[in-house]
Amino acid sequence: MPKLTDFWITAVSAIGFAILEYIFKHNLYVFFIPHCKEQKNLKERDMRSRKGCFSVYRMFYFMFAVAWGYAILKDQEYLPPSLGGSGDINTGWKNIKYAEHAPGMKLYSLVTMGYHVGGLVTHFMHAQGSDFVEMALHHFCAFYLFFGYYMSNAWEVGMTVAFLHDIADIWANITKFMSNTTWTKITVFLFLSNMVVWAYTRMYVLPYEVIYHALYLNCPGFKSVGMGNMPNII
Repeated sequence: MPKLTDFWITAVSAIGFAILEYIFKHNLYVFFIPHCKEQKNLKERDMRSRKGCFSVYRMFYFMFAVAWGYAILKDQEYLPPSLGGSGDINTGWKNIKYAEHAPGMKLYSLVTMGYHVGGLVTHFMHAQGSDFVEMALHHFCAFYLFFGYYMSNAWEVGMTVAFLHDIADIWANITKFMSNTTWTKITVFLFLSNMVVWAYTRMYVLPYEVIYHALYLNCPGFKSVGMGNMPNII
């Protein structure tokens, strides 16, 4: 059963990811500068280069998280074919209180939560940009997702939701990284690819498979809504 004392792993993980972020930002900066799309305005070049380095760090994190997550989930009965499995997400809601979790799921949840906790802390340590509030909300929502699914013991469904979000974030951060370089044609291709992956995972798999099963099949009060009104709920 989940315990609050388990989050010492998250605390250590958050520190580790914060250190990794610092290493990436400061060591890749010199290599990024010559490829930055802005060379005349030195202040903007500095800003774009630092953003590019941050995107590289995030890209590698999400690649790591997706690979680790898939290794845990791929043979489970609740990973649907739409995410590379052969199961039914609905089975992830069975016997939540006494569920027998897949090996590695506890460590994955606590460690990857540390990434988001570290991101939340460092977010308030940086200068406030135009998207400061939106990104703060994003970090708080991610924290709520991980803390909520872990403490409620709904690890199967919670991890699946985290996993499907991470897939699109790989492409999003590759695109962000490339958008700050001079490689425009490749950036356009990556942007279009990102839109396809994002739309598939966030606008099809999440609402019509995960949320549908959560609300419509496992919460009787929502059965009167019907699938036709799912976009209005979302």
